Amino acid sequence: MAKQLPQDLALSLTYTPSTDSTFAVVYGCNEKQMRDIERRVRSIGRERLIAMVDKLVDGFALQSGRFESGSWNPSTDMSNAKARGYLELCLDSRKLVDNIRAVKRQISKLMAEIDEFGSFFASLDDKAHPNARKKARQFKKAGDQMKKRLQDVINEYDDKIDECNMIVGNTTLAMQTVWNQIARHDSDLSTKIAHANTRIALETKREGIQMRSIALLTMVYLPFSSVAAVFSMDMFNWNAQDGDSVVSNYIWVFATFAIGFTAITLFAWHHITCRHERRADEDASEIQSKMV
Repeated sequence: MAKQLPQDLALSLTYTPSTDSTFAVVYGCNEKQMRDIERRVRSIGRERLIAMVDKLVDGFALQSGRFESGSWNPSTDMSNAKARGYLELCLDSRKLVDNIRAVKRQISKLMAEIDEFGSFFASLDDKAHPNARKKARQFKKAGDQMKKRLQDVINEYDDKIDECNMIVGNTTLAMQTVWNQIARHDSDLSTKIAHANTRIALETKREGIQMRSIALLTMVYLPFSSVAAVFSMDMFNWNAQDGDSVVSNYIWVFATFAIGFTAITLFAWHHITCRHERRADEDASEIQSKMV
């Protein structure tokens, strides 16, 4: 073969339409490659497919073993990478099942060809073809052995298909269990949020009742208190004589203190309200973080 490509191989195919046969010749084989080709043809790809299934089953057993060893938390044990690994495992199982079924179809065709050749040898006439019956018996014996071996291979392929389907089924069950756990966690969180909203609503209702009571008392007593305070102040001289002033010269003191105390009250109200709003925002952020 080519010197630039050591251990290079060449394949020649010849198709005979009259017998519907295909003959292949591989050129450039060494002893190891010839044994490898013979082994592959003899086993009909069995070793390769069986090894792939065993590797797939071993990988699934390693990944699923930790679920049987103890408790697990879906939020930490089922990350995106691990979920992708289970999905790839499931897809590989389906592809491998398709490959095995394709090989089984070819084996079934080979078994049908064996029966056809057996019928052909059995129909030969001893006069036209000497030793035809002897050849028919020999081919029937060899054909039965080949069909028995091929049937054993098919049965083993069926077992491996069942193992691949087991991987797909168990992977589907595991993913469904994870989603159920996540849905249960979300349901518990929603229940807690509903209870918290109920408590907030009850507290808001009680505060609303108290505020209405305070407002009612304020509306009743505030006018009387204001009028009483104004008439009881020394700032006004209601019995002023001619030339005397009704309003005291120190009325500015009253105005200064009134405006100052009003400003302090408004500032305290604003500060307390902002603090309650910040606390409410922190509680809302904490609830959202738990939901995520």
